[in-house]
Amino acid sequence: MTSYNRVFSPTVKKIGRKKIDAFLKKKDFGIRLSPRDARLSGDWDKLLFIDESGRKVASLVFEETEYSENLRADIQDFLKVVDKLEPIANRAWVKERLKETAACHLFEMLDGAYTGANFGRVGKLVDWICLKAGGISVYDGCQIRKENGALILGGVVLNDPLYPAAIKFLYGGNSEDEEETFDEDFDYDVDDDATDAEADDEEEDEEEDEEEDEDDEEEEEEKRTGARKSKAALRVGDKWVEITINNFLDFNNFLDGIA
Repeated sequence: MTSYNRVFSPTVKKIGRKKIDAFLKKKDFGIRLSPRDARLSGDWDKLLFIDESGRKVASLVFEETEYSENLRADIQDFLKVVDKLEPIANRAWVKERLKETAACHLFEMLDGAYTGANFGRVGKLVDWICLKAGGISVYDGCQIRKENGALILGGVVLNDPLYPAAIKFLYGGNSEDEEETFDEDFDYDVDDDATDAEADDEEEDEEEDEEEDEDDEEEEEEKRTGARKSKAALRVGDKWVEITINNFLDFNNFLDGIA
């Protein structure tokens, strides 16, 4: 099954290949760029992500509304989908953000995305790009999150029988299925002739990684307890009120507009 995860941003900010590669190299992240895509250059047309077993997990392309008719059509489609999602209080804000879209990081979820924890790993990458690009992320119109990963609109995913990761929205799972593997070695070496500017970029990446240590601790907690926590946010007046979703009751309260 093919599905898509998009990061809509109000500025044309393409996240560099090097920054993505550095983020993915965090300890035990579980997915990486394929060897042929793990270059130092920040320019890229399409990236392929694989897991530790070499399974193809997702691909990533970058589009700008000025040049992509398909992207403009997608935005119009999502504007219609927004009115089917909950809570009602957040619909107007999301519509404004969609209309401001100047570019999109588009993830195509491949077969390996539905194996074990890979779907959540891609989701974490999407949230990170969303934060860096200052946008909102949309999973096929079912869940829309703001730049810090907080859930803004939802309500369809949990009732969609075609969405294999729905049950894992609140609870983890460690099942592993056999998948076709990507025919390249997972380990790779990087060029040693990086410029001083590239070295500076690597230092910045390390600093950014340190800021995400707390997320890693939460992930470890999920592994120990089996529970998955999710942030949600409601627009109350002119402020956002964020809540932590620990169970289905909390999620239903969010859909009812209860902070």
